[in-house]
Amino acid sequence: MHLIDGIGDFRAVVKETAKAVQISGEPVLVHAEKQRKSLLDLLFGDVTPWLPTKEKLLDQQIGFYYLWK
Repeated sequence: MHLIDGIGDFRAVVKETAKAVQISGEPVLVHAEKQRKSLLDLLFGDVTPWLPTKEKLLDQQIGFYYLWK
């Protein structure tokens, strides 16, 4: 099926992508900042983003699942 076009590291992929979209020079990578929480935020704040939900669990593990209401 020819799914792999080539083998390379992250840097090579960035350079190939920059060349494909016609970026001249060295491409600049932008990384989003991670939101940091302190222990007090976890103890006294809203912790629902860190609690597992059905959707989060299904995104993390590949397999067959039966969801029961």
